[in-house]
Parts: sequence; structure tokens; C-alpha cells
Amino acid sequence: MGLPWYRVHTVVLNDPGRLLSVHIMHTALVAGWAGSMDLYELAVFDLSDPVLDPMWRQGVACFGFGAFHVTGLYGPGIWVSDPYELTGKVQPVNPAWGVEGFDPFVPGGIASHHIAAWTLGILAGLFHLSVRPPQRLYKGLRMENIETVISSSIAAVFFAAFIVAGTMWHGSATTPIDYLVLLVINGIRDTFNKKYIEELVLD
Repeated sequence: MGLPWYRVHTVVLNDPGRLLSVHIMHTALVAGWAGSMDLYELAVFDLSDPVLDPMWRQGVACFGFGAFHVTGLYGPGIWVSDPYELTGKVQPVNPAWGVEGFDPFVPGGIASHHIAAWTLGILAGLFHLSVRPPQRLYKGLRMENIETVISSSIAAVFFAAFIVAGTMWHGSATTPIDYLVLLVINGIRDTFNKKYIEELVLD
């Protein structure tokens, strides 16, 4: 059709039903993938193992809400290693609200950034619910057009994905990639091995 990349909704723009169904289907695909991965991880999870009792020790990629997970309020905490990265353990950390919170090697900065992002997100949501944009801004950004609203949502998702990608790229300062990969692979392998041995014994 030769449409530019930012005009992808033009095909369904004049049909609100199709426009809505396209976005509902996209949400369903994302939720379906996440749900199927959760079901798979629960299928290989073994409740009877006393050593690998917490789900994350068996390789289940189950993270609660960031601020609760990191601080240990709801979740195990984060991997904290010594300055030489020779030893370490998973432990809850207290938020660091000062200048030291901006050092990527200080675990408390991760907790404070999660709490700050959560607070900022809630305040921004309340602001946008209660304050109508000025008429000049409304017309300048063409907010009456549904395609503009959807495009701005995509831009917000892209911005969030960019921040997450950058955080994951530099995340090895606090969570070693080798540890995570081994945790997931060993957890799944050990679970499969144990179930296979149990099946052999029962047969």
C-alpha cells in the first residue's frame, strides 16, 4: 500500500470495531504468550523439594512488583556480590536516597529507583486524569485523532522498552548474567532430572 510507518492504523481507522479488535488481539497475543510461559514454568515446578523450595531457585522467572521484590517486602531481594564479584547471595536491600543511589554498583540505588518510578507513574496518571490539556496543546498535538493517541501510546511503550533495555544491558553490575543463565538452566534441568528419576522408580 505504500503507507509510511506511522500510518499503520489508516487501514482500520474508519472502522472503530476493527481498530479496537486489532488492539484487543494484540493484547491477547502478549497475554497468551506470558500465560503459556507461566503455565510451563508451573508445570516443571516441584513443591516437594526442600532445597529448591522457593520458585526462583527452580528457575521460575517470577518477579513481583519491582519495589516489593527488590526491598524484600514481597520477594527474595536481589543478588548482592562482593566488590570483586567472587561471592554473593540474594538478599533484600534498603533504598539509597542520596547521591550514592546513582552509583550502579550500589544495590540500594536499584530499590530507590523502583520506588521513585512507581511514585512518578502514579502521580503522572493522576495528573492526566484530573487535568485537561490546554486547547492550543490539544490542537497542536492533534489529540482528537485516535491514531495520534495510539501512536503516542506506542511511543511511550518504546521509551519504556528503551529504558529497560539500557538497564538490562548494564544490569550485570548488580545481577551477573552468568548467574541468571545458570540459575534458569540448572533449575529446569534439575527439575526434569528429578521427575525422570521418579518416573523410573515408579515404573
